[in-house]
Amino acid sequence: MAQTEPEEEIQIVTKDQINFGETKRLLGRGAFGKVYKCTFTDPEGRAIHAAVKVIDPIYRDADIETERRRIFDEFRNMMIPRHPYVIHLLGINMADDLMLIMPLRKECLKKYLACSKNPVPVNRLSRFCSQIADGMMHLHSHNVFHCDLKAGNVLIKDEFHIEICDFGLACPSIDDKGRYRGGTFSHMAIELLSPLKTKVFTQECDIWSYGITVWEIYNLGKSSPYEIEGRTPITLYEFLENGGRLKKPDLLKADVWPNILQCFAKNPKVRPKFGKLFKTFTQLANDKTPVDDETSRLFK
Repeated sequence: MAQTEPEEEIQIVTKDQINFGETKRLLGRGAFGKVYKCTFTDPEGRAIHAAVKVIDPIYRDADIETERRRIFDEFRNMMIPRHPYVIHLLGINMADDLMLIMPLRKECLKKYLACSKNPVPVNRLSRFCSQIADGMMHLHSHNVFHCDLKAGNVLIKDEFHIEICDFGLACPSIDDKGRYRGGTFSHMAIELLSPLKTKVFTQECDIWSYGITVWEIYNLGKSSPYEIEGRTPITLYEFLENGGRLKKPDLLKADVWPNILQCFAKNPKVRPKFGKLFKTFTQLANDKTPVDDETSRLFK
């Protein structure tokens, strides 16, 4: 497992430290806001290329100060010791818009896999899965749930190194009108989709989402889970409740798939731990034996 670094103090930054340039460049949209490219001036006066997440107003209550304090507490929970496979925060701005500043990365894992000119080697896919499990162990060891783990919330630092982002910001909930807020329902555990159960997020919910993320990775980011069955949270819940599950990606070894299916166990307590999943994919990444015949065919 990767080594961690000492915990950092949360850095409060001013809007003057954030320069969007002449044209505010939108990089993407997330479950809780928009992401823009900027130049960030750190406390030492160094200019750093960075990404800024601006919190969507939908996540602000009428009592704005209460909401700011809630979000500040969530950001503070993210200031855990550094880890190689978890993105670190450069700072937050609370006085103006609610903004989260982090290092700029080229793209997310889903886009990297889907748009790569040459197929990413299978052992590197396994390495990514191992790194994600390692990073998730780190988050859980500091009592931080991700709440929205997916290939789109994993960033590419370089072609051999990923970083988990967007952890702990948008745990799924249902508002007073019955609408889902936060999270990505196609990646949610069955207990979070149930219309009859209180939505309580646990570590086991992240395990379920990890299984979906592995499925995305071995499909090279080119497929969405439950394309037919998962059109709405209710239809997806009914599909899962009736025993429906994802099918094995062609690139994943058959003897590994049962470990991923276990991530989708209806009983959260029987889902595997991240330690076991880390070991499985670390061994798989280092495995020199030939891949399945079908996998070999796909790479010819």
